Amino acid sequence: MPRSEYIDVLVVDDHEVAREGIKIGLAATGRCRVVADVADGRAALRAVRELEPDVAVVDMRLHDMPGTEVCARIRELTPRTRILMLSGYLNEGAVRSALRAGAHRYVGKAAGMAELVRALDEIADGAEPASALDVAAIVKEMHGGHTASARCAVSPRQEQVLELAAQGLTDREIGHRLYLAESTVRFHIQRLKTVLDARTKTEVVAKAIRLGIIAPALEA
Repeated sequence: MPRSEYIDVLVVDDHEVAREGIKIGLAATGRCRVVADVADGRAALRAVRELEPDVAVVDMRLHDMPGTEVCARIRELTPRTRILMLSGYLNEGAVRSALRAGAHRYVGKAAGMAELVRALDEIADGAEPASALDVAAIVKEMHGGHTASARCAVSPRQEQVLELAAQGLTDREIGHRLYLAESTVRFHIQRLKTVLDARTKTEVVAKAIRLGIIAPALEA
């Protein structure tokens, strides 16, 4: 993509506050121009057809279709438009699926505006797409190695406990689902607090999602 005075950006995120924050942050750089912001995949595809932006910043998790589907369809509609996938959680599976769908870069929401702008600059300067072969290295770099160590320390059973806790189940309900004593569930939660350096069960779940150990619970 040849570098012009501005990077024309389409922002796709179903949370209005997130969209506004991204727009304000990009405008402050003086290098990015948000040509449209939309809340779902269908609107994103319409905007791409009409505007052909340089870059589409697409949330991985939209309410009408997966971000990866939006990414693939944008690539079919306007190959010149590059996609930067934005996500609230990071794991190798999510990054790999985004890159396979045609995303140029993958940035975690927890990384902050500076990382988002850096990735946009790389795209505008003609950087090659991130390779699906380098997924593990990409995730490690984004987390400074913490994700890998945390995942190794969390057992498969503890991941199951985390997933159910993320759905809002109590310790008793988690035990019933997993055929564990309630005291055993509490033991796993305490162990996870140590591993993830968290003080409460809620913080344990939030950190596990942020580090990509589990995915956010799907909304009804």
